[in-house]
Amino acid sequence: MPVSCNIVFDVLRALAMGEAVELPIRELAEMCRLSYAQTRRALRRLEGAHLITWQRCGPGRGHRSVFQV
Repeated sequence: MPVSCNIVFDVLRALAMGEAVELPIRELAEMCRLSYAQTRRALRRLEGAHLITWQRCGPGRGHRSVFQV
């Protein structure tokens, strides 16, 4: 896995602590110090590897996604 995946996974694991966490991808990108595109790509890879579940809450901006590690 790329370094961006490791960073995103570590941040989500620290935030979630065994529970679901709800936040926008842009906010997660700022926490990880990655671009929006890098963060989204890392989330898709982590979901594909069955390390996280990612529920998207509708199209458009401003919607929070729900992540579970």
